[in-house]
Amino acid sequence: MPRGKNKENAEKRFRKFIYNIPTAEPVEYPCWGWTGGHDKAGYPCFWHLGQSMRAYRASYLIFNKEEPTGEIVRTCGYKYCCQVAHLTDKISL
Repeated sequence: MPRGKNKENAEKRFRKFIYNIPTAEPVEYPCWGWTGGHDKAGYPCFWHLGQSMRAYRASYLIFNKEEPTGEIVRTCGYKYCCQVAHLTDKISL
């Protein structure tokens, strides 16, 4: 099966590029930093579903297993975070 076609494969590939960002105080869901590629604007990028997309969008698609109905926003406010627990569909706010 080609790379990226299998959602399980996509999750494994995605997890290779993330790490927990250390915090001063323990938090339940720390921000995920990104060690993979970045686009021209500096945002983390990931190849998923046959295209390059921002890593936070790929995270939302891979872990929530659904398309967002609106814009994906980060509740933590950290521009580079792709922690799925910090991502929400703007329509559902």
